[in-house]
Amino acid sequence: MSLVQQNGYGHLRGNADEWVKYINSKEPLYGAVVVLDEGKLGHLALVEDFDRNSIKVIEQNYEGKGIVSRRIIKRDYARILGFVR
Repeated sequence: MSLVQQNGYGHLRGNADEWVKYINSKEPLYGAVVVLDEGKLGHLALVEDFDRNSIKVIEQNYEGKGIVSRRIIKRDYARILGFVR
């Protein structure tokens, strides 16, 4: 089970590019999933913190298979498709 599914989203399925159907917000929320148009099949990350300029996320497989890492992305990052709350 993925990091995202282990943290409250175990009832949702599919590759990250399929999560577009679950998007229900354009704004981040603590613990929400950010759906990103990154990589071949998209990417998912959990929102840990945010302010008006940036979003701190925790994610799995961004830095390599199975690796859990953190990064900060800009709020206006063009590859953000939306959020699942």
